[in-house]
Amino acid sequence: MRRFSYFGLGLGLCLGLCLCLCLMVLFALVACAQLQRNIEPASPPTASEMGLGAPPTPDAVERWLEVDLASQVVRLREGENVIATYPVATGLGDSPSTLTYTGTFTVHNKIKAATFLPEFGVYVTDWVGFDQDHAIGFHSLPQDRYGQVVDSRLGIPISHGCVRVGNAAAVYSFAQIGMRVLVH
Repeated sequence: MRRFSYFGLGLGLCLGLCLCLCLMVLFALVACAQLQRNIEPASPPTASEMGLGAPPTPDAVERWLEVDLASQVVRLREGENVIATYPVATGLGDSPSTLTYTGTFTVHNKIKAATFLPEFGVYVTDWVGFDQDHAIGFHSLPQDRYGQVVDSRLGIPISHGCVRVGNAAAVYSFAQIGMRVLVH
């Protein structure tokens, strides 16, 4: 009569499990190698995919924004051609904190959503920032928390320095990060 050995059974099970694990690892490595051969390397995102617009071509005409303080308008330009003109309200200019500064600037950020300005107790949309030193940019007419316009005045200097635009959505759509803004 043969005696049953628990040691032999344990050793057999252990060797069987090790063999199974080795085969599983081998199959996993083969599968990963096949996947890597089938996957194309990722290319860096294009400027348009990052929301920066298409890179300029040598023949491209510059698109830019012009703020005319005397006329209280913003002109959307392509080269020397005016694409659109909108009335604005710029800074009062009676102190540095309410002045729309003149000069050549660059669009540095854009925010479409309503943003609360606690110092003024209003919301604005379609923000296009261009004067980083003074936190100045284009934006919609000021609104309350329900989206109702609280001050619709345009065509006169009345803001705290920013450029209020009645059709801010059009300026927002036209503007690109890096675009030139001339304020005179």
